[in-house]
Amino acid sequence: MLEQVGHPGAVFLDTEVERAFFRGLFYSALYRAARHCLDGLATPEATADCAESFGAQEAGASGDFQQWYARLAAARKGPREEKVLLQSLNDLKSLGAPLLKELHDELGATIDTIDPARTTMTRRLAARLDTRPDHRLFLADALWESLSNLVLSERLYRASLEACEDPGIESGLAWRERDFAKMKQLLHAPALRGTSQLMLLEKLLTEKQLTAEEVARELEALVATSGDQWSFTLRGVEMLERARDYPRARALAEQWLEWNAQLDDLTRGVVLAKLAHLHALEGNPAHGWEVLTPALTTYQHEVLEQGALLLQALGDEKRALAMAEGVARRYPGPSSLALLAELHWRSGRHAEAAAALRASPMRRLLAKDWRRVGDRFAEVFGGKPVEEGLRAFNMLQEGGLHAAELEFLTSSVRTRGFWQLAFEMESRIQFPSEWARLQLDLRTHQSLARWKSRAEALEWLRPRVPPSLRGIQLATLAFENREDDLLWEYVQSDQEGERNVAYIWLLRAASSVRTRDDNPEHRRALEEYFQAERPGFYHQVGRYLLGLTSEEEVLALARQPDQQQELPFFLALKAQAEQRYEDAATWYAAAVEQGLFREGEYQWSLGQLRHWRAQGLSLAQLQKRGL
Repeated sequence: MLEQVGHPGAVFLDTEVERAFFRGLFYSALYRAARHCLDGLATPEATADCAESFGAQEAGASGDFQQWYARLAAARKGPREEKVLLQSLNDLKSLGAPLLKELHDELGATIDTIDPARTTMTRRLAARLDTRPDHRLFLADALWESLSNLVLSERLYRASLEACEDPGIESGLAWRERDFAKMKQLLHAPALRGTSQLMLLEKLLTEKQLTAEEVARELEALVATSGDQWSFTLRGVEMLERARDYPRARALAEQWLEWNAQLDDLTRGVVLAKLAHLHALEGNPAHGWEVLTPALTTYQHEVLEQGALLLQALGDEKRALAMAEGVARRYPGPSSLALLAELHWRSGRHAEAAAALRASPMRRLLAKDWRRVGDRFAEVFGGKPVEEGLRAFNMLQEGGLHAAELEFLTSSVRTRGFWQLAFEMESRIQFPSEWARLQLDLRTHQSLARWKSRAEALEWLRPRVPPSLRGIQLATLAFENREDDLLWEYVQSDQEGERNVAYIWLLRAASSVRTRDDNPEHRRALEEYFQAERPGFYHQVGRYLLGLTSEEEVLALARQPDQQQELPFFLALKAQAEQRYEDAATWYAAAVEQGLFREGEYQWSLGQLRHWRAQGLSLAQLQKRGL
């Protein structure tokens, strides 16, 4: 039909421009349909039907769109093929920014947080974008979310705001400056989109700038005007749920259901699942089951999972387990596996939980999937006697779970502050290598220090550090874990080679700068060591940290790839200590972009950037607060 569109003699809207306009409308419609099948319905049947409706693969824009959808659908079905998605950012030449961002985000959910491929995928996205305000915003989001590049993302956010004066961008920047007055002013800006209003409400509630009652009133008005989609209203419901205001959260969901009486069964199902969950949180699982029952025939994951949990809460263990096993067969993934394990743990069936995790067809889970299982473990056993959690953990260990898998479970327990349980679990994990064991022992001693005292933790650790690892290995781990005292008390460098001795002293200098160490013995030892002229690279970097040589001089020495990876980290560390946060963030980002992910400096730099990003603050605010 496009061949019939256009006026050849037109001055402003010639044939090609007019055809491009209608082609854009057509593919926008396809994009929305595809997104609905991928994200809204999210079932194998829906995605397969959608793919079939596109017909046979063709060349050009049509073929690129088909490949985009097929590859995303395959990624959602699993397992994700990182190389295919990464190559798609180059190969599918007809795609516009929204579709490219979808591929980038899917890769972000696939690639490990320390994988240098994150830099590659963001560079490839950037190469396909231009200076339009929305493109600037896409790239700013990618830099912020994937690489934690605070400097470039902040500049792009401000450049986007200058180009279009979007109150949504302005509200995000106001949040990072913690300008609560500005945030409240923007909350009712006529041009502000509903999702940005949700963000503002959530932040103001979190920071106690608005009460839950005030937020609930705002949400009711917002849902009335912008809440056509349940996904939008769900954010408001979960906002109140996190504030533990379950009655108002439930009232908002019920109000939305009343306003949207004519719903498809699938959407109604997920709403009822949320309502049932809220009833359970209010201590009324029987009413929750009554609400959920009409949605069970949709066989949606959320519905069946909630049904299994409610049945168990009501004491019907047999039906609860049967439903959870049905979920695992229909949706064989980490979420179903975590549900099944949780039901077994809650009923004391620790051997069955271990068997389910061992026999799962999804056995090769990603780190984040094991953490999901760990979250369920921590939720079940965190508030119970330690002995019960240990019985479950021992069964997992006897069931053949690898030491690394067990360690992921302990990280969730640590995160929630159950230090005694974390210590007891960690001290039972056996790694085959001394190096891996030492890494875990340092974390275990931190758990013991939080549970009891630092002195007891140090006494526990002392005999567990093999003499062969008390040099460069212990020094590196102590610095990484901010156990700065160990660098002086435990680390021995007399049996190390010259290069390793120099690196140990460099780490001591870096530790002193980082902590602003005022211990006179430490300062005297550093001055004595670094005043001597030695030719090595590490020695010169240490002299720079102590102010004995200039940045220009030490930059000239970094000629090897590993040196070019290491030096930016130490430059960043000194800049941070001197309150030069933009310089520090720039150097940390430069260390990450070198891509030598096995180097400690790569991981430490990325860790610092991710820590800063988690604060949700601008560089100016980070500097002001000294974080």
